[in-house]
Formats: sequence, C-alpha cells, structure tokens
Amino acid sequence: MRKIIISLLFVCFVFAKGHIFSDFNKGLTFAKNSNKPIALFLISSTCPHCHSLLKKIQQNKAFIQYVGNNFAWIVIDVSRQKTPVAFDGSVPTIMILDSNRNIIASPIKGDIPLDNLYEYLKESRILFYNSQTTIYTNIR
Repeated sequence: MRKIIISLLFVCFVFAKGHIFSDFNKGLTFAKNSNKPIALFLISSTCPHCHSLLKKIQQNKAFIQYVGNNFAWIVIDVSRQKTPVAFDGSVPTIMILDSNRNIIASPIKGDIPLDNLYEYLKESRILFYNSQTTIYTNIR
C-alpha cells in the first residue's frame, strides 16, 4: 500500500501540479489560500478496496489532473494517521470539505467506479462554489 500511495503522490505531482497532500494541515492551508474545496480520501494500508481504488486512480491521468487542479487533495492512511474529521471507519471514504472542515456533500464509500467518483467530485465542487457565492451575497 505504501508503494501505491508513493506512486500516486509522484504521479500527482507530475500531472496535478503537486496539489496532493498526506498532511491534513498543509492541505488545509492550501485550500484556504487557493479557495478550493478539499477532496479528503480516507484509506487504509490494510484495505484491499483501497488498493484497488488507488490503483485505478493512478492509471487515469485525466482523473488525477482534474482532482489536482480543482481540489486540495488530501490522502490520509487511517491505519497510520489520526483522522482529521469524524467518520464511521469505513475505508475507502471520500469526503469533500470546505476550509472550515464542513462537509459539503455526503461522503461516498467503497471501491466505486471512477466515473461515479468523478461525478461526485464535479457535483461537490459546484456545491462548494455555490455556497461561497451565497456567503458573499449575504455579506453585501
């Protein structure tokens, strides 16, 4: 699993301009500074479903570019790191958060097809920016 995560990080740095983090606080800082939502991937090195999902992601450069360009992408191995948000322990779990750690859309779980994951990310990104517009409008 560690090899897959390292490979994914390397591929992401090459194709997604380095916007992937394994340290939640660094990813959070990036999200705040860039006004991007956080795509939080909670995985475990002991989970075969996590291995499968990460392998599919690693092999899809377009998906990597989309996530890297549009999100602060944070991958946390819950078997080695404390989780930065409450979750039920199911891995893999993908959550979209704002920079205040608020969940934007219901988390999705499991080794889902990348097309479904892409749609989830796309819809969550729209929700994030719509919520930003609403906040800005309410302030004026």
